Amino acid sequence: MNEQRNELVIGIIFLILSLLVIFFIIPVWVETPAYLTNSAVGPSFWPYTITSVCCVISFSMILTNIKQISKLRININKGKSLKLIFIFTLFILYYELISILGFIISTIFLSLALIMMSNPGPASTTSVLKAFGVSALFTLLIYFIFTNIAQTQFPTGFLGV
Repeated sequence: MNEQRNELVIGIIFLILSLLVIFFIIPVWVETPAYLTNSAVGPSFWPYTITSVCCVISFSMILTNIKQISKLRININKGKSLKLIFIFTLFILYYELISILGFIISTIFLSLALIMMSNPGPASTTSVLKAFGVSALFTLLIYFIFTNIAQTQFPTGFLGV
């Protein structure tokens, strides 16, 4: 029962954050150049797309958990709330480091940290190496798909990567 409540709270938090990003952050911080036509994909296309998907997932998470909970008493487990705060801090750090380290290096570190946080057991050398391999593989896959197919430019860091 506590797990459903925690998932409900997380769904509400992410829905609120997604709506803030869609209605306030993207319109203020993402500038669209004047030379782009309506048929061109602008710089705000992917942030709107990803945030809209996050909105839909959060909303479905809320609806699913409301059906499972008869009384709505929100009691967040301290361990899970600390994990949520740590994840939020990771994304803020990622936002700051992406312009310094570049997309590839900072995304590998972010996904490595998120994978290691979701690992239930103690961190061993093999689990860290497997997590690094998975995060590097998916980061490079995303990078090559978006740069070659969608013609999206990613931030390059001081190493040019």
